Amino acid sequence: MSIHIALLSSHTKLSVYSAIVLWLCINVLSAWGVPASPAGGNYLKLDGIDDYAILDFNTFGMLFEEGTSELTVEAWVYPTSAPQEDERFIILMQQVTFAIYNDPELREKMGWHESDLSLAMQILQAEGISTPFRAMAISPYQWHHIAIQSGNGHEAWICDSLCLSKQGGIASIENDLTWFVDKKAIPHQGFVVGGYGEEYPASFSGYIDEVRISTAPRYDVTNPVPIPQGKFEPDTDTIALWHFDEPIGSRIFYDSSGSKYHLFAVNGASLAVKAGNKLAGLWAEIKISGN
Repeated sequence: MSIHIALLSSHTKLSVYSAIVLWLCINVLSAWGVPASPAGGNYLKLDGIDDYAILDFNTFGMLFEEGTSELTVEAWVYPTSAPQEDERFIILMQQVTFAIYNDPELREKMGWHESDLSLAMQILQAEGISTPFRAMAISPYQWHHIAIQSGNGHEAWICDSLCLSKQGGIASIENDLTWFVDKKAIPHQGFVVGGYGEEYPASFSGYIDEVRISTAPRYDVTNPVPIPQGKFEPDTDTIALWHFDEPIGSRIFYDSSGSKYHLFAVNGASLAVKAGNKLAGLWAEIKISGN
């Protein structure tokens, strides 16, 4: 009887260790599949269904003051799916809009890759005039640095190492979006990252990191624009800056500029952990389980 019990105990231990090894392998492979942000650290993960992050308009108002003519809005983005041909994925929106379209005709006309999407970045000027957007390709399953800016005699659209610009710049940014709400073009005037959820379908699906809002043109568009390295740093021209490096499970994403424009998660918007951190966490859990 004791021999049978000993054998059963060994078999049970073997099954437990096998399960642990299998669990570890699955999670390691999953961790490898998580794309590390070029800026390092964690980043915002959006499912493209109904989650997003928001600055409530009644609390925070508009990010840019009335009369603003010089600015830069930028972010790192990683799309994981494509919108339908009659939809757009909103990356961020208020006085400046970043969105992704799926436009086969434009893709064919521009000679882009079959999977490329169209990136649209616009500044809403006073009196409801939108700046034109230049056709820029953005590929799914890749990190891209994207930016739009006005100032120093130019308006510019940037995606990675590609920069398109034109002479001039905006005269003044729009500071009242009431008309757009009244016409149901948008559900409210709050600043959103990732869309408006169920109130406004076709939210962004993928990852977003290092969103920085500035009151100055940050890039010399008369020369090749370098792709940023590491995290953005706040300075006197920074209105808001979100690193999305809070602990996993956080529902508030803190503004590191000092302006206290803290984003709030809606409908489960969450943070993804980079692969290295995830693996470290897995090994920690294994160690605890083995005690």
